[in-house]
Amino acid sequence: MVDNSMTRSGVNAGYLSNNASDFLLSRSSIHADNKESQQLDSMSTEQKMLSMKTPISRFISDNNGSSADQRLSVEPVDISAKDIIEKQYNELMQRLSNDSLDPDAILQISWADVSVMAEYLSIKYGEWDIQPFMSDQYKYDFEFADVLYGFADRKFNLAGDGLYAGGDINYLAVGVLAGRYGYGNAMINALVVGWNVNQYMNGEGVQNLYQINDASAWARYGANYYENRSIDN
Repeated sequence: MVDNSMTRSGVNAGYLSNNASDFLLSRSSIHADNKESQQLDSMSTEQKMLSMKTPISRFISDNNGSSADQRLSVEPVDISAKDIIEKQYNELMQRLSNDSLDPDAILQISWADVSVMAEYLSIKYGEWDIQPFMSDQYKYDFEFADVLYGFADRKFNLAGDGLYAGGDINYLAVGVLAGRYGYGNAMINALVVGWNVNQYMNGEGVQNLYQINDASAWARYGANYYENRSIDN
């Protein structure tokens, strides 16, 4: 939430709300690939990931693309859901970094990428302690809740469904954290409005006011994800 420099650019906030159920149903179908054309893998539920034994060589390859088990013999090891999601998230950030070398490029993400980001945040924030309301740590945690670090001023094409501002997608993190606190939509909207109005009053630009509706949609989406994930678990 710390970097809100993106002006409004055709963000389709309604699409998020209208497709929330489809996305929440697909959130547990996550695969280990990081191809730009990521497809949801219906075989990879969180429950299966938590219990499966996977050769570590599946996740390690050298610069020539040969698998690690061609270079050394390894025994299967436990790969946790957290390990898988962190790897997928880091690979996503690396891909976006590479794609962003062209300053005019519209960055491409899929709904599977959104799922990875939401699950990464859910695991991360799920390990955090609940802080007293409006304590220094509470305010710090919400202020610096981001997921697309360094991409707030970029535009994203989300699976061909429309252009989304990176600064707005960052509110996915605010929403997941709000979900950790058990906040409902009214409180989530208040958090977003309060932050953006404060930014505007401090001379950060009128774009903070334009951002409220779209940022709120992403925040509610993140909280909805965390809530449904918690129910499933």
